[in-house]
Amino acid sequence: MPSQNGSNGAMPPLTGVMASQLGVGRRQLSSQSYRRLFRGVYLPASEPLTLASWVAGARLILPPDAAPVALTALQLAGLDLGPVLPLQFATASQLRSERPELVLHRFTPTARSLVDEWAAHGQSTSLLDAVTVADRLMHLRLVSPASVAELRDHPRSAVRQAALLARPGAESVRETRMRLCLTLAGLPEPERQVEIYDANGFVGRFDMAYPEWKILIEYEGDQHRTDPDQWSRDIVRHERARALGYVVIRITADLFRDPWSQVLRVEKALAVAGYSGKAASRSALWAATFMPVKVQRRR
Repeated sequence: MPSQNGSNGAMPPLTGVMASQLGVGRRQLSSQSYRRLFRGVYLPASEPLTLASWVAGARLILPPDAAPVALTALQLAGLDLGPVLPLQFATASQLRSERPELVLHRFTPTARSLVDEWAAHGQSTSLLDAVTVADRLMHLRLVSPASVAELRDHPRSAVRQAALLARPGAESVRETRMRLCLTLAGLPEPERQVEIYDANGFVGRFDMAYPEWKILIEYEGDQHRTDPDQWSRDIVRHERARALGYVVIRITADLFRDPWSQVLRVEKALAVAGYSGKAASRSALWAATFMPVKVQRRR
């Protein structure tokens, strides 16, 4: 997959006409010295294939008014999530694009805020992706929590729903997904990035927690296992947390392949700790978000 980072290369994309003016013939453009971005647009193979390269190449074949929108605009601003392709552009022209790498939206491009670009993205993606992107934008401080909250009255229901579920504080995509997995199943919403202390001082900051029931939830990436220092620190802080009476639920990518089992793990811990609220439920929204299509078809 192409990188989303900008390129400082000295040779930007060029069209066949531009190449000819530089003395580069069609045979050379078809060689391993160049890669084709679009029909008639090429990038020297020595240059990194980045989001900036794709956008620069697209501008060579798009009308002058064309502007990046939605996910492409967010990525250009610094969002580090999502596929680079297809690029999303808006134009008031009647130009049609049959290129799979390029989607054109028919409206006059105007200056829009990043939260407006998120709303545009949220109208054409899944609820899980829309909330994940919103959480990431807030974490990167590209948009404010207040600006996202203002969209809870958006005319499009998909945007309203995503804005209602978005939260600041998630430091990873996996944390957002785990939080949604629990709340869409009807369990209480956990607090995020909770710090705990003992008599010796700071114990640690945990991804999610139910302080009332003394339950901590950690979504552990593979670095927690492969980094010996991190692994040792985790052992110590988990022991200190348990000494304070906390239950520590550890979740990994492998365990999250069965999201409902993780819901049941948390629900069981809550029940043991005295939670008497409603039971977890595979609601239609939870199923649409977390169950594979093939499983939904069997039901």
